[in-house]
Formats: sequence, structure tokens, C-alpha cells
Amino acid sequence: MNQKIAEGTWDLEGFQGGCKEYYKNGKLKNEGFRNGDFKQGKWKYYNEQGEFIKEEEYDEKGDLVK
Repeated sequence: MNQKIAEGTWDLEGFQGGCKEYYKNGKLKNEGFRNGDFKQGKWKYYNEQGEFIKEEEYDEKGDLVK
């Protein structure tokens, strides 16, 4: 059985652009924008039931802003 754990565009520097990560049960775990290894902009996080739990925002360097 194939199981999706993540989706997005990958290059030599890591994920680029929008990406999503999934729990083993197939529910969305988080989603946001990556520039290589860095999270940027707003990221949304969900619990294993697929319910929204929090949002975080990262600057262009990948540092948590709020």
C-alpha cells in the first residue's frame, strides 16, 4: 500500500514552494511555503483528526515571527 506523507516540489536545496505533510492516517498535518530548509510565511497545523489547531508565521530567514 502506498501512503502519502508529503507533497511539494523538491530540488537539491530541499522543498521549494507550497508543501503539505500528512499523518499516517492520511489526514493533513501541516501546510505552508518552504524555501529549501526554511519555512516562510503562514503555516497551518492540524491534529490527527484533521482539525485546525494553530497557525504560525515565519520570516524570509525561517525565524518564527508569531
